Amino acid sequence: GNSCTTANILSKINVNELGLYILYYPEVLSEVKWGNLNILKIQDHKLRYINMSTDIAEKEVFTDGEPIRPSFIFEIEEGTELFGVKAKKTDRNAYIVRKPFIPNGNNQIEKWEIYSQDSKLIDRGEITDFFPYPRGFLEKRYYKDKIILTYLSDESIKRLALRMNYLILGGLKLDSLGNNEVDKAFIRQLKVLASEGVKIHIELSGKPRDFKKSNYFVNNLKGVVRSVSLNGDELISVSEILEYPIRYQFSVSANSDRYARAIWLAEKMGLDRLYVHSNDLDFVIRSNASMGDMLLELHATNLAKLIVVIELLKRMGRDLNDYGEALSVGPLSKGVIQFIELAWQLGIKEASYYDFLTPGELEDVIKYNFNKILSYKYYIPKLGNYSVAMIPVWWPQKIEDLITIGAGDITGAISFACSSW
Repeated sequence: GNSCTTANILSKINVNELGLYILYYPEVLSEVKWGNLNILKIQDHKLRYINMSTDIAEKEVFTDGEPIRPSFIFEIEEGTELFGVKAKKTDRNAYIVRKPFIPNGNNQIEKWEIYSQDSKLIDRGEITDFFPYPRGFLEKRYYKDKIILTYLSDESIKRLALRMNYLILGGLKLDSLGNNEVDKAFIRQLKVLASEGVKIHIELSGKPRDFKKSNYFVNNLKGVVRSVSLNGDELISVSEILEYPIRYQFSVSANSDRYARAIWLAEKMGLDRLYVHSNDLDFVIRSNASMGDMLLELHATNLAKLIVVIELLKRMGRDLNDYGEALSVGPLSKGVIQFIELAWQLGIKEASYYDFLTPGELEDVIKYNFNKILSYKYYIPKLGNYSVAMIPVWWPQKIEDLITIGAGDITGAISFACSSW
């Protein structure tokens, strides 16, 4: 999944210490090439970092009989006929197997219980469709026909924070948390980590539909979560569910609307950093940032895109050498065009390179030497407390069949890790 892929990438780019935590470690994950990565395991109220490069790591980490939730991704191209209906546009669908696959037929676990930090029973049930997957750091143990999950105490979370500068959370929807005891226990852990100085970044995924839960998320995590990444479509959905004010809306272009929504959302959620990724023009919103900070954001984003391209090629059994000189990785012309148009719409002519290009001169833009993009300060300083970097997307020009599933979330996490924040 994206979390494992991101962790493996970060372990290769000189992160001092990287720990990955997931609730279940089925034996099939031992086949992953983990590299120099630490797995965080919680046993007997103790936190253990197990380095995956050691000989004993597999025996220490992976457990025979733990459940797996596989999912299958289908890409449907425009015009493809399914059940007598032609698809109107290219789309992706994920089919998740709700019944957990348990290796070796280990199906004797029939019940589950979840306990709070104060050892109070807060949820229970029977395993009919899937094992419980509560968010947060929990100790797990099996007892007879039951799996028992207990949230780590505040003191244990504080000990965890001693080895943690940053926390990246993946796969959270804005309406994924509710006013229940399990989610309250998770939020409590995040608040303890934040109070101990840990900077928390969330990869927001999916389009929220529940107004009440979305506002519960924002109200309870404002000032706790300080960095967020999401794509352009998710930005629109998130801002709409949070009642983006009509007075902010202007429709000069799709990117001017995205730009305004991004700044509004950063203020609404009390963020220090917001990254909006897309396939043409990315935005990085930073509070109280210097010019140097914004240039580092620019380089971090471009580096993240390049790293993700290499990983996506690996996933397809290819590498950069398969394309030779035919592969051109650089800013996409449509992104550069949209950047210049947006800069002019906002009245910032100095952002359009050397002031000799106008939005109408698109042919000149396409012919322009895009390499100069790295040496020019195309960011917009100080809108209130925020600075905005507008970054034309760097992407391969010649790879038309690159499967990009998960690319956005992985890019967002790597950009965050490589930024100066």
